[in-house]
Amino acid sequence: MNYITLGKIVSLFGIKGEVKVYSSSDFSATRYKKNNKVYLFNEQNDIREEVSIATFRKSKNLDIISFKEFSTATDVEKFINCLVQIKEECATLPKGFYRYCDLELCDVYDENNTLLGHVKTVEEYASYKTLRIERKAQKDFFVPFVKAFIKSVDLENHKIIIHVLEGLL
Repeated sequence: MNYITLGKIVSLFGIKGEVKVYSSSDFSATRYKKNNKVYLFNEQNDIREEVSIATFRKSKNLDIISFKEFSTATDVEKFINCLVQIKEECATLPKGFYRYCDLELCDVYDENNTLLGHVKTVEEYASYKTLRIERKAQKDFFVPFVKAFIKSVDLENHKIIIHVLEGLL
């Protein structure tokens, strides 16, 4: 079974069992709807626990969530640094949206079909997401993940075609 990571629990919030989650999902409000099932995954001991969402709200750049199974800070303290995940089949995306892990499998080509490199990571900045492209024997370069630069994304063939402006490489 495959899982998609929605975020990471970074700390407690208050005494009623709420946690702060640094989210890696653009769809937090949908993913954390009341009664939705999520999984808390501890990478250190490889244990995954199913829980149900009780409450959700945004606070600046963090998600504040609580779980039906836990009602105090002491109950959820053990989940600090755990990943919040859902089953992959439950993680549908609207057209034109992509998972970071899928983009990170892609090679990057220019409009002449010349291989430029491989997506190393997807980085988030205030105004847009950016692909960090790794090249052999050269410095990495960055491509904003916006229509002006991204011409096509073919996840099936692990291929992204970009428009290269002067000074980009």
